[in-house]
Amino acid sequence: MVIDLNNLNKLVARCWVSAEFGTKNLIARKYPAPSEEFITSLFAGELREQVAGASTNGRVAEAFFTDLRNSISGFNFSAEWGLRGLVASVNFHDRPHEGKLSGSDIGIAIRRPIVNLIGSTRIELSQNNASGLLGQAKLGSPKKRKATFKWGNLTKNQKRLYPDHCGYYSLLLYRLSGEKIDQLAPFGWQLCKEYSLNDVMGWLRSDKFPEEEASPEIIQSLFERKIGTEDPEVIRTIIDPEETGVSGIQTIDLRIDWPDDAPPPPSIEINQCSQQRQVVYQRV
Repeated sequence: MVIDLNNLNKLVARCWVSAEFGTKNLIARKYPAPSEEFITSLFAGELREQVAGASTNGRVAEAFFTDLRNSISGFNFSAEWGLRGLVASVNFHDRPHEGKLSGSDIGIAIRRPIVNLIGSTRIELSQNNASGLLGQAKLGSPKKRKATFKWGNLTKNQKRLYPDHCGYYSLLLYRLSGEKIDQLAPFGWQLCKEYSLNDVMGWLRSDKFPEEEASPEIIQSLFERKIGTEDPEVIRTIIDPEETGVSGIQTIDLRIDWPDDAPPPPSIEINQCSQQRQVVYQRV
């Protein structure tokens, strides 16, 4: 049975929303009329700060342990001790030219552990499991005398590559308004799976997005592996490329893991004894 990490998931989503709010404040105070790329860069810095804070003050580890305690009968201090040290971080790979392979300009990868409860006596741990989503950022500005936004079109390269990646492709909508173009709305998302290129182009022309969602729903769904892709080759080469210039993309890589010098054992046995529970670590 895979343990649901609901509290950890919600914490990640809260960090994301707080980073959006911080980005909104920065633009209102200091950076009117920003470009798409600059909004993404500001946001990545805010997200890095939010996630680092949640990690440093122990909220990441506590959310993880709360999920385990809620799901595993008999999960005790000894087992918790063996899994101590979980942290989170954000890496931002800034390659802000249009993706040569992705047809997109933003990649989002969330890497987190997966915990399986085997029977009632053993925990098996799998690390660095990634789910990824491509985002095409579009900057919307309000049309004069109308309560709608004007959006740019897709480039020739984006149109060409869209069919290859539409299963894990989304529009990331930045809406700016105000006299100084300094009022940033909460991010909007439109997933593109099962929609054609003509559908996407029609949304941008009409400013009507049929299933627009807010960031908390998108980030939690990505964490839960309900959207995006888990294909490691796609993530490695398209969404979060290892080599600079291979895909040409801005990537937000959010990692929840243990430090390399202090990994937990991949398997933990929890044995019921007459007076107490003992935790035996088995490396496999």
